[in-house]
Amino acid sequence: GVFEIEDSRKMLKAGQDAGLRINFHGDELFPLGGAEMGAQLKAEAISHLEEISPAGIKGMADAGSVAVILPTTAYILRLKHPPVRDMINSGVIVALGTDFNPIAYCLSIAYSDAYRCLSYLNRLGLERSSN
Repeated sequence: GVFEIEDSRKMLKAGQDAGLRINFHGDELFPLGGAEMGAQLKAEAISHLEEISPAGIKGMADAGSVAVILPTTAYILRLKHPPVRDMINSGVIVALGTDFNPIAYCLSIAYSDAYRCLSYLNRLGLERSSN
């Protein structure tokens, strides 16, 4: 589900205090400030990020948090593409992933990468797929 930022912060902080590393889905459907909150908590990774703000990008770059893009999920749910080029240009580490949930799933990283190359072509060149 989607949680309010302060509720998310409390849950993630409790896990962090118990020794867990933070990795969550954020700013997928709405620009709620998940990337900024995750960066403040030094999240290892944040997935989706279709609605990330410029402040979220800067925060993730400063915190060293990895942005995990899920291009097949964005396609299936008809979401806009995350601003991957802006993330890379700002120093955010970007990883490619798949997603598995009842309405938007893809288990093939090869398909996810192929789709990313085709759909994000004006943002990322083919040479970036294996870097």
